[in-house]
Amino acid sequence: VADVCRDQSKFTIIIADMMERWTNGWLRATPHRVRLAAHERLSLVRFNGLDPDASVAPLLRFTGAGASGSSSDTISAESQRWVKGAKYKPVTQGEHMAESVTRAAANLEQMLDRYPKTVLTPIPRRFAQVLLVNCEDEEIALVKHADGEFEGLYTGLITEVCGDETPQQAALRGGLCPLRELLGIPTGTADDSMHLAERAKLRFTGWKDVPVIEHEFTVSASRTGMNTAKKMFSSAWQTQSNLPEVEIFRWNEIPYDVMPADDRHWYPEVLDIVREAKQEANATTNGFIRFGVCPRKPRRKKRWAVERKLVVGSFEFDDEGGLARHETRTIWTDGFMNDVYGDSRDHEAYGEHT
Repeated sequence: VADVCRDQSKFTIIIADMMERWTNGWLRATPHRVRLAAHERLSLVRFNGLDPDASVAPLLRFTGAGASGSSSDTISAESQRWVKGAKYKPVTQGEHMAESVTRAAANLEQMLDRYPKTVLTPIPRRFAQVLLVNCEDEEIALVKHADGEFEGLYTGLITEVCGDETPQQAALRGGLCPLRELLGIPTGTADDSMHLAERAKLRFTGWKDVPVIEHEFTVSASRTGMNTAKKMFSSAWQTQSNLPEVEIFRWNEIPYDVMPADDRHWYPEVLDIVREAKQEANATTNGFIRFGVCPRKPRRKKRWAVERKLVVGSFEFDDEGGLARHETRTIWTDGFMNDVYGDSRDHEAYGEHT
C-alpha cells in the first residue's frame, strides 16, 4: 500500500498491463483502488493506450532471446510467435481491452449481488442565484424572505435548476417571476442586453440531503430597474403576504448578520469582480481594452479580461446548520486564457495573470 505523493510538482505513474507484457513481467501492473475517505478529493487522470490493432508482446531483451539493445528488440506483429522465455503470448490492444471489460463486467455483477445497493456519489442539486447590482451607485437589491428555510434572511433571487435547463436559463426564468419582467425589460429584447454574467460557482455539503452546486449570477440594473423590481414585489405583497420584500443596500452596508452564513465570504469577492468589470468597461472602445496588447501575440488585443474571472468555493455545514469550514478563491477561466494567449499553458509566465 502506498500513498499518492502530495508534492504538487510530481506525478504518480501507475504501471499498467501493456507495460507488464512488454517487460515480460519485470515491471508488474499495479493493482490499485481508491479507498473511501472523510475528505473530498480530486484526481486528474491521463490514460495512455495503443491503437486497437497494435500487437503487444514481450520485448526480446526481457525474454533472454535477444541481446539488450538489439535492433530486433520486438516481436513482429506478422509473426505473432511465442518466443521461448516469454510469459505472455502476443495480443492486440483491442483484444486485451475486450477481455478486460468482460472480466470487469462479470466482477461488477458479482459485487451487485454481494453488496447493498447504495449510491456512493449522490447527484447534486443545482441552484441559480441572481444578484441585481447597480454598478454606477454601487447598490444591490436583496429580497427578505417571509417564510421557508430563509425566513427573515436576505438573499438574491434563488431558484432551482430544473430538468435539462442550464443554470443561466434558470436564472432568466426566475423563481418568482421572469427576470426580464422583474426589471421591466421589453419582451423581444435580447437576453445579453441584461448583462447577465456568472460570477461564482459554489459547492455546498450539509445544506441539503445531497451536495448542492450553486451558480451565482449578477445582472446590471439601473436605479430605475431596481426600483421597478422593488415596486413589483411591494404591489404583489399587498395580496400575498408570504412573498419576499425587496430592499436596496449600498455594497458597503450589506446586512451579512441577517443573511446565510456563507454569503459574507463570497459576496465581497463577486462584487470586486463587478467593480473591476465596470472599470474595464469604462476603459474600452468597442469592447477592446485601449492599449491592452497580448504579450505573446502583440497584434491581438485582450477582450474583456475581467468577464472571464470566476469565484469558486466550497462550504461545509455541520449537523446544527452552522458553517463548519469554507474555502473560496478567484480564478481565471480557460476561456480567458485562450482568448488572450491562444494557449492557456503559458499564462503563468506573465505575472499580470497569475
